[in-house]
Amino acid sequence: MRRYPQIVATKQDFQHLLVMPEHRERALAELQAIHDLQDDTLTIDETPADAAPDAERVLRVADNPLPAWLRVGFESREAVQTLMSTVP
Repeated sequence: MRRYPQIVATKQDFQHLLVMPEHRERALAELQAIHDLQDDTLTIDETPADAAPDAERVLRVADNPLPAWLRVGFESREAVQTLMSTVP
């Protein structure tokens, strides 16, 4: 791999990038961003579509079924931290 990939989509991609000295810092920065992103909950707008424009919004907070760390393939947020701490 000559250049840093445009999309780092999986845990395996990060593992490969972390062993490459020229890409290690950027991969660590992206992993830190995934770790720090607080997307464990979602705010859902349940206001009826036919509500008046000035009507009060009906919002509900729910668990996010697919946070960033899970989309990449990690088992937990702690697994992201573990990978970052095991970098040579």
